[in-house]
Amino acid sequence: MRRESIGMLIGELSRRTGVSTRSLRYYEQQGLLAAGRTANGCLDEPLDQLPLCEGALETAADRLDELDRRIGALWQLRERLAGQVERTRDALDARERS
Repeated sequence: MRRESIGMLIGELSRRTGVSTRSLRYYEQQGLLAAGRTANGCLDEPLDQLPLCEGALETAADRLDELDRRIGALWQLRERLAGQVERTRDALDARERS
């Protein structure tokens, strides 16, 4: 049985889901949005899958936000550790000279 699909411009999907077009394109590039494309470049998503798509995009957005926060925290930790390593090297160099 063939499911009915729609060719939807990304702006329409954005309006329906509340997710920005930029985010939708990013999700598609990352493989989080697995909709096909029609011959004219519209997203081709089965109508019965649209609610699932919306929920998946919201979940993906939340997960990406959390990953972004964690990556930021890791970069801050890296900077602190790099400073500690530099101070330790300086202290060891000063000991060797004295």
